[in-house]
Amino acid sequence: AEAATRSQNEDRDKEIGPDDSKGGHSKAAPSLAKLEKMVDEVMIKDPGLEETKKLKAAVYFELELYHMRYVAQPDVAEYCTKRRRLLRQAKKDETKKAAVNILDRSNAPLHASIEKVDSLRQRLALLPRKHSLLDIFVAFLRNIAMFTWITCAVPLCFAVALLRVLHPPLRKLGVKNGQLPLDLFQMYLAHTILVILGVTVRYKGLSRITKFTDGNGTIGMFSHSSNLDPFVVTAGPLAFKWVGKRQLFLVPVFGWIMSLYGHIAIDRKNLQKAKDAINNLVAGKIKRWNRSIAISPEGTRSRSGRLMDFKKGPFHLAHNAQMPVTPIYIEGAWALNPPGSKIIYPGNVLLEFLPAIEVGKSANIEDLSRQVREAMLARTKLKESSEDGEDDSDQGEGEFTRPANMVKLMAAAPFIFLLIIRILLYLLLRW
Repeated sequence: AEAATRSQNEDRDKEIGPDDSKGGHSKAAPSLAKLEKMVDEVMIKDPGLEETKKLKAAVYFELELYHMRYVAQPDVAEYCTKRRRLLRQAKKDETKKAAVNILDRSNAPLHASIEKVDSLRQRLALLPRKHSLLDIFVAFLRNIAMFTWITCAVPLCFAVALLRVLHPPLRKLGVKNGQLPLDLFQMYLAHTILVILGVTVRYKGLSRITKFTDGNGTIGMFSHSSNLDPFVVTAGPLAFKWVGKRQLFLVPVFGWIMSLYGHIAIDRKNLQKAKDAINNLVAGKIKRWNRSIAISPEGTRSRSGRLMDFKKGPFHLAHNAQMPVTPIYIEGAWALNPPGSKIIYPGNVLLEFLPAIEVGKSANIEDLSRQVREAMLARTKLKESSEDGEDDSDQGEGEFTRPANMVKLMAAAPFIFLLIIRILLYLLLRW
């Protein structure tokens, strides 16, 4: 059986053939056996060397290209679709697990290849940095300061949410998205949190989103590997409405604030409810107010720091809304807050807006997903292949920053607000 599987995989590797070398792809596509050998070779090298990290990234890039070509074949795509559907059903009905096993056994060569790719992906996972005791202590103090500030800012967040009633009349007066009260407050709130944590964000590709800052909407699909990602995106130049899993909106205080600020909950466990939420989102936030939407195509945080498989929901949303998709590449956030870490470390993060992808009525969901993934992978390879971590992909563009005085005012605003409330309560009690 193993020999038959190897033979079928080798034949399939030949059918895949050479790549078209678009987007930085290699001209000769390596087979799965060659990729496994490449992974073995890179894993025996010193992981601390910069050359090893670049080589590891290059092998990961080739592995992802192989995986995309492999799952794009009709029989493999059909098998993956059936397996995903059965796995969803198995969560509700235990008897469906047997059907998954039967499907895997009847498609043993396909299942073995996909399992092999997943195991190679895990081996190429990023490694967390080692921090000194001083770094941990400083990061701990910053995190305490951040949580204290957020706690004091909660009453202010609820108070500012009342200004949402002013949005419709302000729109009639010509105020665009991004300049509305709640939009500005969220941007400065996220930026202040990053400042307290010592996280410096560098925004690139600003010329690519100029048309979206003038009131036109886009769907921003960002690579998600850290709890910092929402703050990094929110602090940027575009005012997004967020699409998140329903469980986040059930968290006391945090979930209430997200609902009050107009963000959207998706019930991922119920497919029909998720579709209804997407349709309502298209009819409401996007079509009526021309809002930009932020969503992670991966669906959740990556544990390995690498791109995970994309969900179809975000691309159905883009197709239904007929809005351009802007891939958002985030680099460095995973290292500052890797999975399992209770502390967010200070450091630098890069966010780049990649070229927008237009979505037509005849757009194919699978093709759209592939285009977004290839754009992110190409940017990852460009980052790793540059000698000093810099590139000239957007020479001549200015950096995006917030006014320092406004950031200081935002940092003091919660305490000023609490002081005013205390004075008013004192005067009320005296009266």
